[in-house]
Amino acid sequence: MLRKGRHVFALIQGPDSPQALMADESYASALLYPFPSRIRHGIYHFEGQDYALKMNETQRDNALHGFVHGRAFSVVSQEATDTHAQLVLRYDYAGDTFGYPFPFSLTVTYELIQANLLAHGSRPEEDRMCALRISYEAKNTGTTRSPSAFGWHPYFRFTEDIEAAEESIGNMTLTLPARIPISLDENMIPNGQLPAEMAGTIDLHDQELDTAFLIEPTSGPTDAESFAETILTSLATGARLIVGQQTGDGKLNYLVCYTPTRRDRIAIEPLTANVDAFNNGQG
Repeated sequence: MLRKGRHVFALIQGPDSPQALMADESYASALLYPFPSRIRHGIYHFEGQDYALKMNETQRDNALHGFVHGRAFSVVSQEATDTHAQLVLRYDYAGDTFGYPFPFSLTVTYELIQANLLAHGSRPEEDRMCALRISYEAKNTGTTRSPSAFGWHPYFRFTEDIEAAEESIGNMTLTLPARIPISLDENMIPNGQLPAEMAGTIDLHDQELDTAFLIEPTSGPTDAESFAETILTSLATGARLIVGQQTGDGKLNYLVCYTPTRRDRIAIEPLTANVDAFNNGQG
């Protein structure tokens, strides 16, 4: 939730029930592991071996978004105080999914934290609002090397009343960091890069996005960490949602932005890797 003056907004779009979660095909707030985005034909080559994953994007003949989003995680710990809340979840994978025989343990931590206590952010000294921080740790529990990449697939919106109509994203702007757009073919697989674009704000009115970017940090040389920020702004209320992602070696250096046909939400997806990374090695 976000409060701005008299306005209180619901920000993250998710399924309304466990049943809706299992039936959801939009990957709302899904954790994307051991690969985000797509793998062409579900086929990849790793250290002398060919592997074929289940193709779950049949219309484009791709494997999509890994497989942990449909699995049950264990609760490692949970705590809540007046100023902080934390939930730690873990999924232990035995290497028994078709096309990915590499065991791992994936631990994800969700925290509600005062935003000025974050190690990164463009205005931490001014920001006393609550922030949601998500961090992850992936551990190879097998005996061989394994390919892996991580991402998160949240949908964002500004909704004041759960009964009210969604605010159209056409009434919002999106401020992006400096970036290199990834050129995609008809099956949404990378086939090159487009000219670099400077950091700036785009009006989402009549703007359709299903775009991958290699991004540059928005942080400065004196910041404690390298990070990039993407900002969604409601033109109706002036409310801003800041999505920050840690950048640098092995971090979240890619971003996908997607506007669904209904135009009632927008996906802003931090990723460690490019689309089809198991084949192109990018990230």
